[in-house]
Amino acid sequence: MKYAIAIIGSLCVFASCQYFSTEKISSESIYEEELKSINWTDVDTFPAFPGCDDLIAQEAQKNCFQKTITQSLEHQLSQQQVVAHQSIWDTVWLKMEVDPNGRIGLLDLAMDSLTLVKIPEIQRIFQESLEALPKPAPAYKRGVPVRAQFTLPVVIRSEKITN
Repeated sequence: MKYAIAIIGSLCVFASCQYFSTEKISSESIYEEELKSINWTDVDTFPAFPGCDDLIAQEAQKNCFQKTITQSLEHQLSQQQVVAHQSIWDTVWLKMEVDPNGRIGLLDLAMDSLTLVKIPEIQRIFQESLEALPKPAPAYKRGVPVRAQFTLPVVIRSEKITN
């Protein structure tokens, strides 16, 4: 009986040792878990042009950024001597990105094929308009500059010229 109690007591002591040991977690597993928890489709701070960089609210930052681009596009289009022999009323979807260095790039223009036929230089006009913008501060995610893509609608409307 004494031996049975000693054996059972020894087994309990050895079996309970696992409860006192601590599990070591590697920094790599913590890093991987943190990466999984980050929503990479949203940014903490939107790209900001001079005059927009003092805004705190995300929605206000986004609106100021888009308004600055839209005003620049409208100004650039109004400066061009584009002659249309037919009326145009189309929405051009401008897909662009701001890289971590603050450079703006035109990725794609989505529009009706007739608009492209009527204004073949439209891509050049939009590209020049983006190049004329002041360099924005990049978007930030967790304090790190990141690439951000945007799609903006631009309404093109002109009247038919009659001779």
